[in-house]
Amino acid sequence: MAKPTKKNNKKKKGAPSKPKATGPFWKTPLARYSLLLLVLSFLVFGNSISNGFTYDDKPFIAKNYLVQQGFAGIPTLLTTDFWAGYTSNSKANPSYRPVPLITLAVEHGIFGLSAPTHHFFNVLWYALTVVLLYWLLQLLFKDRYPGLALGAAILFCVHPLHTEVVANIKGRDDILALFFALLSLYLIVQQVQQKKGLVYLVGAAVAFFVGMLSKAHILAFVAIVPLVLYFFTNAKPAELLKMTALVLVPGLLFLGLQSAIIEGGVVQVVGALENPILAAETTGERWATIIHTWLLFLQKLVWPLPLSSDYGFQVVQPVGWSAPGVYISLLLYGLLAYLAVRGLRTKAPYSFAILVFLITLAPISHILFPYVVAFAERAMFTPSWGGLLLLTLAGYNALEYAQGKGWIKQVAQKHRIGTILLAVVGLAFAIISFQRNPAWESDRTLFGTDVKTMPESLRLNLLFANKLIDENTKSQPVPMNAELLQAKEHLDQANTIRPNLPKVARAYGNLYKTTGAFKQAYQYYDQVLAAEPSNPNVLFSNGVIAQMHKDLTTAENIYNQSLEVFPNYPVALSNLGIIYGSTDRLDQCIEVLEKAIKLQPNLRSAYDNLERAYNLKGDREKAAYYKRLRGQLPQE
Repeated sequence: MAKPTKKNNKKKKGAPSKPKATGPFWKTPLARYSLLLLVLSFLVFGNSISNGFTYDDKPFIAKNYLVQQGFAGIPTLLTTDFWAGYTSNSKANPSYRPVPLITLAVEHGIFGLSAPTHHFFNVLWYALTVVLLYWLLQLLFKDRYPGLALGAAILFCVHPLHTEVVANIKGRDDILALFFALLSLYLIVQQVQQKKGLVYLVGAAVAFFVGMLSKAHILAFVAIVPLVLYFFTNAKPAELLKMTALVLVPGLLFLGLQSAIIEGGVVQVVGALENPILAAETTGERWATIIHTWLLFLQKLVWPLPLSSDYGFQVVQPVGWSAPGVYISLLLYGLLAYLAVRGLRTKAPYSFAILVFLITLAPISHILFPYVVAFAERAMFTPSWGGLLLLTLAGYNALEYAQGKGWIKQVAQKHRIGTILLAVVGLAFAIISFQRNPAWESDRTLFGTDVKTMPESLRLNLLFANKLIDENTKSQPVPMNAELLQAKEHLDQANTIRPNLPKVARAYGNLYKTTGAFKQAYQYYDQVLAAEPSNPNVLFSNGVIAQMHKDLTTAENIYNQSLEVFPNYPVALSNLGIIYGSTDRLDQCIEVLEKAIKLQPNLRSAYDNLERAYNLKGDREKAAYYKRLRGQLPQE
């Protein structure tokens, strides 16, 4: 690696620079480039603001009754699991992340249920994270590597891997976690270099705690704090330990709080459909597959295409030790480890960048524990800043080396070449990101786009088929049209990839229920119930069929069965309310319908039926109240 410019060689490593008189902040290069990064963030990701609620946005906000309570839901969000407000029965992976949910609840309390509003704030938080990363890198590198901080921040800003966390509202947890982790790190460096005082110490501890309340994976920053201080400050061992404790204590406090709130603790339930590494037949094959998968982490940093919302079953496949990719992966990561260790003694910046990348990659590397998926673009968000810093350093050092060899004659020429390279790579990344954002407009656009990219994905075939079926589901059966035939094709593909899977059988049942082929629907639902006797979704679907056949007694019994499994099932409550209303049990009808809209405030049919129920009871005031609420719901 090339050495820094000569004018800095005489300076003691890690020594803080003397403050310069720069005038008002808004006239400084730091302010100008910060504004540039803010604008660039909105130029690249601003077209995601018009998107709707997609994929994980449903449990995160669109069907999260606690978030939809606005300010009133905040106390409960602080004391419950991340998924507690979701109106599905899925709580397979409990976690404690109240801060991103609270930000959404505040937005909902002010602006109502508005996808563009939440997308706007996602882009804003992302832009602020980019700026904060620039500030931190500028603080660390400005005297030794002029322009490096801005270059790395630009690549981070436009990188296509980040489209998932920005364009998917659910990505708010990753964005906020990294933002507050970087803020904590920035305040710590400022405190050590310039002795800012108690406010910075408290601010660093609070910021890290808030970051942990956003997503717990940033606990890895406990190891990054001493690295930053070792590489870039003159902190003595005692101060280094003190600053590490400044983030370790809030981290441990969070873990204790999480254990107290989540009964039984956080247990990751990982399946082979989401994480195909678990489909490996032997321990040796499993480790070979893990190492092989690590190649994706490096490849996607350098060339992110193709982009996909799923890297599950059949996209990633188990491999043995005979696969060449296993040894290529070992060679590359071995080289990174060697360079990291070699640069430790001399405090080489490339060593720091490698260590940041590897440390933040550890939680998703499958070494410490099986991660919930084999690979996910959103999971690369936090490690990417270390990886992109390393790539920027590599380019910077290559130009320094070329100048040292005389291949580049003038400093101005070196700067022009560096600017051109950054512009070309940055523009390519920005175009890819900009073009990817619209895919996240809706479930239909996302799954329809990605299943073409990854036709071997079981989950994408199933998700796209389910979406086509849902969009054709009416109160009465519909003919087998072109979209439903397309859904069947994708279900057939999913069934070919993994035969006799209950999730696929349930989707077949929904398809035939939608078309009125109830006998076939029952057959598929029976397959699901044979494997999962208490599946509330299938019980609900059987209830719908009975209700469509006017067999209200059977439908009522089935809905009650599904509610015994999952009491907070709003559509089951709503349909049960319809049965109560049609059988003159108005008080029970009103009770379950009001519970349904409390769980899912945007359940339109429940408002209509409450209006009818109160009219039948002669309570015109309450009927008008629910009619008014129905009219205030956002258009679908």
